[in-house]
Amino acid sequence: YKPKLDSEYPEVDGPLSITTYLSALDASYSRFREKTARAYKCKTGLGITNGNGHANGNGHSKEVDEKSVFSLDTVDYPIFHSPYGKLVQKGHARLLYNDFVSNPSSPKFANVADPEALLALPYAASLTDKALEKQFVAFAGAQHKAAVLPSMHCAKRCGNMYTASLYGGLASLVAAVSPEQLRGKRLSMFAYGS
Repeated sequence: YKPKLDSEYPEVDGPLSITTYLSALDASYSRFREKTARAYKCKTGLGITNGNGHANGNGHSKEVDEKSVFSLDTVDYPIFHSPYGKLVQKGHARLLYNDFVSNPSSPKFANVADPEALLALPYAASLTDKALEKQFVAFAGAQHKAAVLPSMHCAKRCGNMYTASLYGGLASLVAAVSPEQLRGKRLSMFAYGS
């Protein structure tokens, strides 16, 4: 949003706002996963394997990225800065896409259509590719409904709360899910903007 002094409404570049949000989400998620992988290596003294018990660098054509030690499956309730619900849905699907890029040979991704084409997409193109977005939003559908929607009640009622949107998401989750169900669960929170 940029102020437009001759109007009471600001100028908004919607497509740029979406790609900026998604690229910030990608960078945050990637960095967190790198730190988690490093901590895992230090704690265990082990390398990361590809799920078949083979360490990376073993000559297999589909190696697993070390960052896959942490994935969206590791989080019970991801909470997002929520300017509007559709962007949160795209963000959640984007994390799933990042998991796919890190570990495309996972059985979880067996039904991903044309995986080679998705993996060949340049990063900038992946941010705006509608087919990719549509596929991963659909793929994430059930997980989004169970894990993300409980944190969206406040945003649905209030709209964009800017800085407060992340904390509104946390408050929504705490109000929507019983303490017994939350005990021992892992939450992730993505702050963005204000």
